[in-house]
Amino acid sequence: MDAHGGWAATPADVLTFLFSVDGLDSPPDLLGAARRTAMTMASAVKPPSATEAGYARGWSVNRAGTVRHGGTLPGTQAIPVCPSDERAWCAVCNTGRPGDQASQAEFDDLMWQVERAV
Repeated sequence: MDAHGGWAATPADVLTFLFSVDGLDSPPDLLGAARRTAMTMASAVKPPSATEAGYARGWSVNRAGTVRHGGTLPGTQAIPVCPSDERAWCAVCNTGRPGDQASQAEFDDLMWQVERAV
């Protein structure tokens, strides 16, 4: 499970990665514009609303331009987020219960509250 589902990085490392695929000029991106667009284009099966996320190639996305991916393994949660305003953030927590949607939603909501307060 760890090989495909666990981040093997610090939150700062995850942010370095996010900034390298965010579509902005600095720092230079690892991917060209066409590949980034493909990576963040929501599935036609369920297009996203402005607030509800759709799923792209490995990322949850919405029409507001937010790209994110939350995940939970036993004992850990993580959520890297790249809103459309040229910022990004990542949070990790030392508790997590896979399948516990309420706990994951609470963690996500808490981190958005923190983000808005900064």
